[in-house]
Amino acid sequence: MTDKSVQQNQRRASPMDMHVGKRIRIRRRLLGLTQGDLADRLDVTFQQVQKYEWGANRVGAGRLYDVSIALEVPIQYFFNDGPQTMPGRSDTGMTTDILSRNDIQSLVRAFSAIDNENCRNRLIDLCEALAKSSQSERPSSSST
Repeated sequence: MTDKSVQQNQRRASPMDMHVGKRIRIRRRLLGLTQGDLADRLDVTFQQVQKYEWGANRVGAGRLYDVSIALEVPIQYFFNDGPQTMPGRSDTGMTTDILSRNDIQSLVRAFSAIDNENCRNRLIDLCEALAKSSQSERPSSSST
């Protein structure tokens, strides 16, 4: 392998690099932090945070530890629902896809701000009832 091809391979983000970056972005937004806020916590520029989030720059082990502290999650959080890396492991990526939606992030932030457990449980009941009602109102595919 030539030096140039080695450099190109090192610059290309792997699916896991991109996944870790996406998880950083999701968690940052769930906490209501801007890229600048996270950058301040990490003592880097907001451009560096952008590069981490888009997988343009890999996040080293030490930096990932710092990110986990800044975002108040265990390091394993960044690997949950990641690209399939072990034989026999299935992965739908569903959690990441759902949490990347702005409306879901707003809902999670608002829900997390409710201190009363009874209110949270009633809200869950309401959401489940609305979802059930919404599904029953859909026209069935056999009614044509």
